[in-house]
Amino acid sequence: MRKTIDLLYKGKKYKVRPIVNRYEANGNLAVWLDYRNQADFDVTVNIRPLPPFIAAFNVNFPHSEDILKAVTENGLAEPTGEFMQSGFASYPIYRFNRDVLYSFDPEGTTSYEQSLDGSPEPTGSLEDRFPGAPIIRLDDK
Repeated sequence: MRKTIDLLYKGKKYKVRPIVNRYEANGNLAVWLDYRNQADFDVTVNIRPLPPFIAAFNVNFPHSEDILKAVTENGLAEPTGEFMQSGFASYPIYRFNRDVLYSFDPEGTTSYEQSLDGSPEPTGSLEDRFPGAPIIRLDDK
């Protein structure tokens, strides 16, 4: 059975499991809380590339304060004291504890860590990699 943490929201206690993943766009750490076998509560938000195990906390939901309390009280993350602006919102930056995340989601944490190595740069020309696709070059006249 997977380890869970308690999330108190609107007077009701939810047993949730932290899930670790990465955002496809730039590989940033992505953390959700799973309640119904899906990513029910977003913990992080993807704004711009950040160092490993550093993430912007999602402050856009009515339950954000409750999530933050559960995350910090259970040692999943701690505030860095920094904020990042994106659009009209300012997001607090948190340092996530690798070992605590691993204790809740070993597969997700391992997968995220392996992705940090990055994939090798593609080789060959664009024409070879994308046969039949129109290729527009900026230096074309």
